[in-house]
Amino acid sequence: LLGTAQMSLSMMKDCLACFQKALEIFQTTEFPENHPFYVSVKQQIKHLTNLVVLTLLSEKSEHCLRLKFSDKFIHYDYGPNGFPLELSSHPGRTISTMSYLTNLGFSDYDNAILGHCESSVNVVREGNYLLSASRDRVLQVSSADLGAFIYWCHADKKDRDRSEWIIREDGKLSPLQAPHLCIGVTPHQHIHLVEKNSCNELIFEHANELRNVHGNKNMKYVPLTVSSHPNFGLGPLKEAPIMRHNHISVMVINLGPFEDTLVARFSENKELVIDYNGGMVLRCRYNVLQKYNWLGFSKDDCEQPRLGQQFQVNKNGSISPIEAPHLSLGILGTDIPDNLAPVLRKEAYRIAREAFEPISSDKEEGSKPLQSCDNFMEQYIDVDVLDQSIQHAKELISHEEYHNSLIAKIKENLKLQ
Repeated sequence: LLGTAQMSLSMMKDCLACFQKALEIFQTTEFPENHPFYVSVKQQIKHLTNLVVLTLLSEKSEHCLRLKFSDKFIHYDYGPNGFPLELSSHPGRTISTMSYLTNLGFSDYDNAILGHCESSVNVVREGNYLLSASRDRVLQVSSADLGAFIYWCHADKKDRDRSEWIIREDGKLSPLQAPHLCIGVTPHQHIHLVEKNSCNELIFEHANELRNVHGNKNMKYVPLTVSSHPNFGLGPLKEAPIMRHNHISVMVINLGPFEDTLVARFSENKELVIDYNGGMVLRCRYNVLQKYNWLGFSKDDCEQPRLGQQFQVNKNGSISPIEAPHLSLGILGTDIPDNLAPVLRKEAYRIAREAFEPISSDKEEGSKPLQSCDNFMEQYIDVDVLDQSIQHAKELISHEEYHNSLIAKIKENLKLQ
């Protein structure tokens, strides 16, 4: 309930932490994995760690995107203001933009993301090109290879071979140069640089072991599992573990399932190394050490490959670039202003507290608890509740007090089940 309340207030980081705490409780009790509560929590965690950045996948992949109104673009059936790239494969979502690349000095590019309808981009079709309605951006792919990224390029900078698209009858979008591939989303978040000590940073489960092997190439490799996200670790994109661009082999890393976790060690040069594809080192895209840039393991396919970037293990178990210690490895998330976060947290506890009693009553009458949860979620998903949250915030009980009481109630409820 608390996680659902936090989700309704767009508190995605707190929400994820709450569902992970619930999963820990389920795993430490004799709770059946097929129970609706257990299944629901795992589905919520999977949803919250879904990747937003788009990439090229096989046309047979279950993760391909499908346009809801592909016929409108095929037949040019839209007005002068264009039409959003709304998706039938992901109801309520669209192909949108995220402009964090602008902060990295790439002002001509915006990453294409899986966004919400309210942040959609209206698009027009010109031949095989898909442009924003203002005609200043064109949808483009970084290459015609499996795993390549999709982004919005300044129209004056477009590359013809990488900007032409096939709109299929089933709604899938394929590059003209690679019709066997389609735009899709990988099932897990890419790893990015985030602010150190933020809620988005990753805390590594075996941080102490990583420190011990730092600079000792004879020591064993250590699993890159993360304690901040139980049952997850750093792993490759299964459908395209290795991509090759301009004589460089690249492995884009995700926050993926525990069983797919990579093992790594530090080199004598303080590089983070994996024993994969002959040895690969961690680096940021274009070696740019700035917030939101993504990371991957790479290897130059030449006789004298470049060194990787240098990293260090921090006291809290996170990992930072030595040249940018204010940043650490993490995932993208919705940032909430510091002054608003406590207010929203308290409102989430109030919503969850008020919803707990009706669900308990339903349970006594023999109805299914999850049905009440679904009704509760629909009721509070409206953003208008945000205004009410601020008005009532001062009347609410404290964060710690209610958190502890709610966990106690959950544990008691689980035993009754």
